Amino acid sequence: MLLSLMPITCGRMPLVALLTDYGLLDHYVGVVKAVIKRACSSVDVIDITHHVTPFNVQEGAFLLLKSVGYLPDGCVIMAVVDPGVATRRKAIAVVTKKRAMVGPDNGLLFPAAELEGIQSIYEISSSSYVLARPGTFAGRDVFAPAAAHLACGLPAWKLGRRLKGMKSLRLPTPRVEREKLHGTVMHVDHFGNLVTNVDAKTFDGWRQGRTEFILRGRDFSGMVYLRSSYQEMRGTSLIVGSGGEVEISRRERAPGLPLSLGDGFTLSFV
Repeated sequence: MLLSLMPITCGRMPLVALLTDYGLLDHYVGVVKAVIKRACSSVDVIDITHHVTPFNVQEGAFLLLKSVGYLPDGCVIMAVVDPGVATRRKAIAVVTKKRAMVGPDNGLLFPAAELEGIQSIYEISSSSYVLARPGTFAGRDVFAPAAAHLACGLPAWKLGRRLKGMKSLRLPTPRVEREKLHGTVMHVDHFGNLVTNVDAKTFDGWRQGRTEFILRGRDFSGMVYLRSSYQEMRGTSLIVGSGGEVEISRRERAPGLPLSLGDGFTLSFV
């Protein structure tokens, strides 16, 4: 029996969701949360992930895109994967039809914001809502206080001047070429699964019921089989994962997967 998750109406609770490449070894995430709480003591914080591959804006954008639909409307997103920190790149707040998002203007926010419908974009420049002038820890000094103030009701226009646009980032899309399907590894999850950009609809439309394929990468060519569970896997296999994308996997993190993050690959019929 399929059960639906029924939301409970209990008044407005400020929420901030975090996605970063900070990891959990250092103090960075804890300090960011402390700053958020100091700026808005009633806010609750959701950790989407802090294990985006360092500096990998494309992976961060992909994970944010896959997560945003599960967040409550009104939940403010703070996303930071920022190889350009302490440069002239802008700090921005994006208002969509469902929420506000803050982060660097490097494309990280764009796919998720575009999905929800971008309404307005502002540069975070007002000294009234940041801790310090931008330095090498913009997550603490700029994005955390801005996110907290937005969650507690601050209109986004108070953060700074309105911008005409933001940097776009187009994630790779799968490409069908007759008997071939070309894809890209977008993320390697905690279990070692290679999460690709090939969505189930594209995959099913291309394969036409087939379950055996030839997988080719830069240094690999071999047979793979579509499985319905991880337990069924023998060697390198394909499975449609929980996010709705094809995953390239081996049972229980068995070694030998032939691809890495960012690699392209081709599936073809046997």
